[in-house]
Amino acid sequence: MAVGGALAVALILGLAGVPYLTTFVVALIPLALIRALPPRLDSVEPLEGVEKATAIKQQRLVLGYVVVLILLSIPGSYVTSVSPLLIFPDRVHSGIFSWQHVLGSVVFGLAPAMFLAIRFRSSRRQLGLAGISRWRWLGPAVVSVLYTVLAGVGVLGSGQGSMPPPALIVAAVVIAFGAAAIPEELLFRALLQTRLELQVGRWPGIVLTAILFGLAHAPQMYFLSSAGTHGPIYVAFMALLNQGVGGLLFGYMWSRYRNLWMNVALHGAVDTVAFVGILGGFIPPP
Repeated sequence: MAVGGALAVALILGLAGVPYLTTFVVALIPLALIRALPPRLDSVEPLEGVEKATAIKQQRLVLGYVVVLILLSIPGSYVTSVSPLLIFPDRVHSGIFSWQHVLGSVVFGLAPAMFLAIRFRSSRRQLGLAGISRWRWLGPAVVSVLYTVLAGVGVLGSGQGSMPPPALIVAAVVIAFGAAAIPEELLFRALLQTRLELQVGRWPGIVLTAILFGLAHAPQMYFLSSAGTHGPIYVAFMALLNQGVGGLLFGYMWSRYRNLWMNVALHGAVDTVAFVGILGGFIPPP
């Protein structure tokens, strides 16, 4: 086990300059762990008690909003790029770290997701917030720790930066969870993917949600990061490669364990690592 771990760390460090390979390698290990921990796990139907016709109507509403969200983020990201109100003006000049982007994520991500959850009369169990047995905690906990460590090695071990002040780290945590992990896991996984799985099947639902999750990040990458200089096709590809692969991991973990607490924890931890890496100068800003 120790040798395998050392080889994995060495591999991540060696591939730090090859983002395509790093993305896949870092994602494959936790995907395999999700399947292996435990070998057998009874499936959980989070929409138990909800008629299929009702769930499909709900799915169309959530899917429709996600499409609207992607379309709204195009002009929103453009306006932000013109005059961003930077949160960390001394460290990062990208509009991704702007008040418009963060508040927009809360207003158009978290608020609608909570509204839909209430409208659907979703119980805590349906949202993956209650009725979670032991392995549905232990399995995703192991996956989350490993993936976060691998992400940390890949980010913090790839540059010559220094850890930012504690206040900035706390700010990175708040942004990562409040503007990304919580709204995105609630909207894309608990509300959308669950219903897509019911209509089109487990893996088609996971993959389709991951694609939409990736594309939802494309407008901000195009207008608020250096990736936009390469054109829209390149940006769409990179969004699917990075956020899309991440969405595949989050989606599989949600489908197998139905534990939204751990999905949010993993998502927020990985985003925090990336934000700290940027604020500390370990990796270039977007």
